[in-house]
Amino acid sequence: MLNISQKREVFHRALLSSGLVKRLATPRTEEEGERYMIMVQGEPLSKTILQERRKLKTSVFYVHRTTGEAARSEFIPPSSV
Repeated sequence: MLNISQKREVFHRALLSSGLVKRLATPRTEEEGERYMIMVQGEPLSKTILQERRKLKTSVFYVHRTTGEAARSEFIPPSSV
């Protein structure tokens, strides 16, 4: 059985080999500077993001619990809210 670190590595390799991602980002550190709020006009940004995601065909990756094999599944979200 794979530990969490091994499962993460299998998942990352599957993302890279599928072409969905070209590189994996490194975790953010405190040294990179502070974040700050900005004002956005119009509807809330979170609502816009959700609307855009619903339009996209999405691939879902998962790792089998016992074998550690990575798999890909196509998912098309419903167009209605």
